[in-house]
Amino acid sequence: MFYGTFEHSLDDKNRLMVPSKLREEVPEAERSVFFLTQGLDQCLFLYTRSGWEQTVAKMQGAKGGLQSAAGRNFQRLFFSRAMRQELDGAGRLLVPDVLRRVAGLRKDVALVGVMDRIELWDMARWKRLERTNEPRYERFAEAAEIFGG
Repeated sequence: MFYGTFEHSLDDKNRLMVPSKLREEVPEAERSVFFLTQGLDQCLFLYTRSGWEQTVAKMQGAKGGLQSAAGRNFQRLFFSRAMRQELDGAGRLLVPDVLRRVAGLRKDVALVGVMDRIELWDMARWKRLERTNEPRYERFAEAAEIFGG
């Protein structure tokens, strides 16, 4: 499970260091291969191999998948932009230009652990999201029924 926020920068070759604290949460057999794709709210989603497979299985069983135009179009964009990425020896992964543009990533990036995935955010956008949403924390939990009724 991923949690925490880490601040890193893209290097000149658009590589991003995946912090060792996040890599340590990944089973050793899965530490070198990740799946990166367009996320929601203008960020990127980074999955381990098993996390990716679970996400694909959820989508295959979801209502509205092939039955609705919205489901088909979401799947088309989500999977057409997905890329298998291998970490290099220094623990960095390449963020391809198309995904960097989709998420508006510039130099400074926030890596945010969110249970089964890591979200990659442009740092300025992440800071705005935190400032905007912090006062609504309890309301979000209630609306989403996070802790039960």
